[in-house]
Amino acid sequence: MVVIRRPDHRNRWRTRIVVGNVRNAFIFLVTSYFPLCAIFKLAATRILHLGLGWWVWGYFFSISLMTLVVYGWDKQSPEMGGWRTPERTLHALELLGGWMAAFVAQLWFRHKTQKVSYQIVFWSIALFHQYLALHFLNEWLYAVKLLNSVIGLFR
Repeated sequence: MVVIRRPDHRNRWRTRIVVGNVRNAFIFLVTSYFPLCAIFKLAATRILHLGLGWWVWGYFFSISLMTLVVYGWDKQSPEMGGWRTPERTLHALELLGGWMAAFVAQLWFRHKTQKVSYQIVFWSIALFHQYLALHFLNEWLYAVKLLNSVIGLFR
């Protein structure tokens, strides 16, 4: 009698999940650094000058929570026989500031991670938020220089 043993794929699968989680956590931390710094700065300046800092935090918390809920709803709706959420709605929530929650929701629900056209738009929105945050943190210095150079062309 010959016993053929198959290799245990469970250990390799677990390793892949851990490596994927570490990689995704690194990507999240790197891409969310500047926007989070900008949110902290915006909240701090609004608290000191206008007293609106809690509104800033409330807005980002609300849009993030809404994005998580909509992603979960979109993932569950075909299983329950409901309608899917249009991709433009998901992208609108990301554009309004929920892109960090969208990234977490994509990993958590394993939703919209394989569709390349969706990921291109998603990462474009994430880079747009990086761009805005970097400009905000630098007191819009780059935008002012660009505007001055454009005005200089027409003089």
